[in-house]
Amino acid sequence: MGIIADPWQARVRAAGYVTRSATVNQVNVSYVEGPDNGPPLVLLHAQQLDWFGYSRVLPELAKKFHVFVVDYQGHGNTITPAGYAMTANRIGTDLAAFLQAKIGQPAFVTGNSSGGLLTAWLAANRPQQVRSVLLEDPPLFASEYPRIKKTIAYRDFASCATAVDQNVRDFLPFWIQVNKDFIEANVGVVNLAQPQQFVTALEGFFR
Repeated sequence: MGIIADPWQARVRAAGYVTRSATVNQVNVSYVEGPDNGPPLVLLHAQQLDWFGYSRVLPELAKKFHVFVVDYQGHGNTITPAGYAMTANRIGTDLAAFLQAKIGQPAFVTGNSSGGLLTAWLAANRPQQVRSVLLEDPPLFASEYPRIKKTIAYRDFASCATAVDQNVRDFLPFWIQVNKDFIEANVGVVNLAQPQQFVTALEGFFR
């Protein structure tokens, strides 16, 4: 298929963003920081993404804020110690430690999806570090067995677990294949015999 270069990588760099890391509570936090052009603004991405999920808005935000986009635990280049408990309390506590260490003043915080849940956690448990929050589509609902088995989140996580077990190196085609019936029933027909159509669509998006 070849590799499609996303032009927003260059646009983000041109806006003054740099990749950094900081170690707090034995977690090596990877993050992208913009120029200091205003009050601190922390962005927390959605599940299974990383800082680049916010790439389209970063250049504009850099004009009025000092932006920090964090790869929270389990994502991007952030490294956690062995046996790390992936719970909201643990992740939130360590994110708060990062905010204290690297920002040192109350920040605007916004988060998308699971990042929104962590944003809500920070507001509830570390209000002294949060100036105000914006929650972007956080899944504020119960996801307990057996109910969770009927949700798209369960299907998504199950696909990820299978990909890890099978040592899948290219996740997107794998995800399309294993979820083909679901996609056709709820979105539209997927022609796996013509993958070039998918590539052409992506190329059009990036132009």
